[in-house]
Amino acid sequence: MTQYIEKLTDKQLEELIFAITKTGRIVIPLWYNSERIEKFKGSEPSQVDILDIQEAFENDWATQDYIDKALEENIKEIEEASL
Repeated sequence: MTQYIEKLTDKQLEELIFAITKTGRIVIPLWYNSERIEKFKGSEPSQVDILDIQEAFENDWATQDYIDKALEENIKEIEEASL
């Protein structure tokens, strides 16, 4: 799968990341930063808060399977569109 991602243009990669994150089922650290956590929590998050959130997502196998399938589908769509 990595070899397909490496071949994507910047625009295609942006579309792929957007498609994955719009599901609301994945946390991408770049977007899930201290400022966003603070908006939900009401106070600045500690390192423990951030690690707890990340661990919860990493240990959610159903979400990991969903992400894998979504990646495969999006890569396939992007490849077909570029033909």
